[in-house]
Amino acid sequence: MSLKWHLLIRMTLLGLLCWAAVSLAVIASAASRTRSELEQRADRLAQHMELDLAWQMTAAAAGERSPELSRIAAAMPEPLCIRYVAMNGREDEHGCETEPATRAHHRLPRWLAGLIPVAPTLERPVRLWGQTAGTARFTPDPQRLFDAEWNTVRKLSGLAALTIIALDALVFWMIGHALSPTRQIVAALDRLAGSGVPAPEQLPRYQVREFRDISDGVRQLALRLKQASDLRDQLTSKLIRIQEDERRELTHALHEEVGQSVAATAVAVALLRMRIGDGEAMDENDLEEIDQTVEQTQVALRSLLLRVRPPLFEQQGLVSALNDLVTGWRARLRGRPQLHLATAGHDLAGIGGEQALCLYRVMQECLSNIARHAGDSQRAEIALHCGPRGVEARVSNDVPGDRIVSRGSGMGLQLLEERLRSLGGCLEIEATASRFDVCARLPAGNPA
Repeated sequence: MSLKWHLLIRMTLLGLLCWAAVSLAVIASAASRTRSELEQRADRLAQHMELDLAWQMTAAAAGERSPELSRIAAAMPEPLCIRYVAMNGREDEHGCETEPATRAHHRLPRWLAGLIPVAPTLERPVRLWGQTAGTARFTPDPQRLFDAEWNTVRKLSGLAALTIIALDALVFWMIGHALSPTRQIVAALDRLAGSGVPAPEQLPRYQVREFRDISDGVRQLALRLKQASDLRDQLTSKLIRIQEDERRELTHALHEEVGQSVAATAVAVALLRMRIGDGEAMDENDLEEIDQTVEQTQVALRSLLLRVRPPLFEQQGLVSALNDLVTGWRARLRGRPQLHLATAGHDLAGIGGEQALCLYRVMQECLSNIARHAGDSQRAEIALHCGPRGVEARVSNDVPGDRIVSRGSGMGLQLLEERLRSLGGCLEIEATASRFDVCARLPAGNPA
């Protein structure tokens, strides 16, 4: 159901409730007015009866007299059932014939007919010279009262129906006109869902504040999605470049370190084969060169594997893996800069899984950046702290931060920031005139 019809139905129901309340109020007011008028007429008719009895008693004929009810009733335009009960029990009545119910009364439901109040029967004492001569009872015609009240309610119902229909038509048009901007907003959201980010000018600035706020929110959402899409494209491109660089570096390392060692081993073996073929004597010194070459090859392969594959934190632990990482970089950097590792915390051994791998990659990326962009720095500090609220890894060096920012693209740190954010953490970078600090924070916990 559309919003227009929903509001229209609710407003119609509200109008019907208002009509019912007004109708009940009108019926109650009419009943009160009818009772007040009946009491006034009863008082006047009782006075007429007293005057009529007094006139009869002063006539020539004496004895028990009764007021002439027909002449008294003629003084009132509205018909009434008038009964007079004398002190001796004699009862006279006028206008008490029961009229058949009207068609409207038969068609009305019983509960609706019961809402129209029944006129009461009023009694008034009739006095003659200070003594009670009898009792007068006045009962209005219930059918005529019902018809009068029903005509009032029917006229009110007709007016209320016309009013509700007119208001419904007006409200339906006004709501449709007021909600017309929703079509543009829904179309913009559909384009947004279909990866077609709408331009800000495609959504006008509406006069209604609520629609203006919604359109501003859609524009902000489109802008953020556009930024996220651009960043995703940049990260995807960077990932592809990193993969190519890693393959190129792996190929270079295999060729320069392992390939040359294998080639030297092959040459040494060929020379030994030639010497054996010439009948020369062999000893352990002849195999020393081959042994050294094989040992260098093993060291090169182990270093290459450590760079490509992360350590097994479940077996080694994060602190031990970081010590090995720093030790390896110390050997490669040869003391420029000096690397200092500090660890503190009550549950460092409990850091594992994705958290440990993420922190390890942060340290690895930072040390790689120091080697590329801050080789002339004197000191670099690596700190790992684990507290009740989470774990924090910080890497800082004494090289101006603007130099590192200007030399590097920062895409490696952006990738790390996305990785930390996926684990509920954050990455903070502070570049000053004398230092460059990178701080990675992860919440407490150990996600797998």
